[in-house]
Amino acid sequence: MNLKQLGAAHQAGEVLDINIITHSGLNRYAVRVVTRGAGTAMVASSGRRPKYWLSLAKLQSSLRRLGIVPPVLQVTVAQDEVIGR
Repeated sequence: MNLKQLGAAHQAGEVLDINIITHSGLNRYAVRVVTRGAGTAMVASSGRRPKYWLSLAKLQSSLRRLGIVPPVLQVTVAQDEVIGR
């Protein structure tokens, strides 16, 4: 799903949830979308690779242009970082 498809799915009411995600130490942000029927998908850039933003503000601005109120950021921490390995 690219940004244009995300905007169309949101307008059609097909989007159930949108999450801004990052992984610890990555310093870039992505969007995970949950839609009816299609399940979970990452917003992709050209091709099928996930699209990453280097700034949280730029990502939120991209979502606002689509008419989407940006959700809160969710940080994913790898299990080995949690247990101190």
